[in-house]
Amino acid sequence: MPWYNQNHKHSGIALFSPDEVHDGTWREAWARRDATQQAYYERHPERFRRQPSTPAPAEIVGINLLTQNSETNTDRLHVA
Repeated sequence: MPWYNQNHKHSGIALFSPDEVHDGTWREAWARRDATQQAYYERHPERFRRQPSTPAPAEIVGINLLTQNSETNTDRLHVA
């Protein structure tokens, strides 16, 4: 279990480990990734169709999240 949480990089959370996402240290690694990608783009723009964007984990995650304007989801959760 420690390997999975500390070392395994998950594609669903932008190739960060669960621990990095949980404690917020992913932001430092993301900044390094982004700086590297942007620097490479600046040196070799001919290799790209458009400027690269560096994926980041979603700000909010969960199962069956409710939206503010969704009465249908609220009713469904009360019935369940």
